[in-house]
Amino acid sequence: MFFRNLSSAHSIFQNRSLMEWVIPTEWQDAAAAILTAPQRPVVVLVVGGMDSGKTTFCTWLANEFLRQGLGVSVIDADLGQSDIGLPTTLGVGFPQRPVDHLREVSCEKAYFVGSTSPVGHLLPVMVGTKRLLDWAIAKGVDGIVVDTDGLVWNGPGISLKQYQFELLQPTHVVLLERRRELEHFFRMWSSIQWTRVFRLPVSSAVVGKSPEQRRQYREQRFREWLAGCQEMTFSIDRLRFRNTWLRQGWEWTVESVSQRLGMSQREILYAEQMGRTLVVLTSNSDPVGRWEDRSFPLPEGIRTVRWASLQEFQQVVVGLLDSQDELMGVALAVELDFSSRRLRVLSPPIVPARVRTIVFGSLRLDRNGTELGILSPRRF
Repeated sequence: MFFRNLSSAHSIFQNRSLMEWVIPTEWQDAAAAILTAPQRPVVVLVVGGMDSGKTTFCTWLANEFLRQGLGVSVIDADLGQSDIGLPTTLGVGFPQRPVDHLREVSCEKAYFVGSTSPVGHLLPVMVGTKRLLDWAIAKGVDGIVVDTDGLVWNGPGISLKQYQFELLQPTHVVLLERRRELEHFFRMWSSIQWTRVFRLPVSSAVVGKSPEQRRQYREQRFREWLAGCQEMTFSIDRLRFRNTWLRQGWEWTVESVSQRLGMSQREILYAEQMGRTLVVLTSNSDPVGRWEDRSFPLPEGIRTVRWASLQEFQQVVVGLLDSQDELMGVALAVELDFSSRRLRVLSPPIVPARVRTIVFGSLRLDRNGTELGILSPRRF
């Protein structure tokens, strides 16, 4: 099991048991067609806006596979409201018995994105979903159900779903809608021969959640995750960094940077060159605002100076990858110290020596799980 079950995380948003639901006839007809499809495995892409009952449909459909004696996996590709795995990740699980909620399914494998929204992270979401799909297919299940996020109407949402469709090549697509609001997807996909598209109604039993309720859900998940974390320290010299400009090039001495840029050595913590870009890490909380208007000659071979603040690398969620580039766990970066060459994190129990890569996310959290904001991916 990749993540321990956080079964109480929905306690403030309890849904009724599926046993109490009146399942729409259209859902039952679609399930019958999916379950009797000749190809194996069937891959079902479930698409709908927020509060359209996607997760409920995925849970119910997975249960139908199990009731027919068929193996099934569920990929949770909703970063913000994830039930399988931790928010900021994509997760896959293999239910062994019918369940009322996907949160009862253990996460067997996860892919770290580092944000609670796919906006600005479309490519990692697509890559991660495809990797989890390939892994589930290799397990030999009869069906794979993909639960997507609710971003379906604006440009990024339409692009994400279109490219997910092309990359995953689902045998079936389920569009959950109220008033034909997903017409654009139906027009794009319904004439393609290798898939079958179902337009299904949103169940009247679906209860919407406000943005505040969604945030509270995430923070409760984060609190439970942090409660099981412990402090670990890594030597940055034996690690690879990802999603950051740091540790990608060759290091400059503080003295050299100070002389060439006319800065005080006390303000410079670290500097390196990658290509024709010089990255300078400072102790100033707003290095860009302080230095962007300052005129200084660029060193030879440098076209751009990127300023970064030490604060940007603290209280940020990070992914811990092993030598196989597989996610071992999600951690919270506490302190990045270039004087001691150490990175201190809060992490679930793992074997520290196995960690080879640190993937920086964009979500900042307090130690009590409170969300502090999202960093622009370009800032790193």
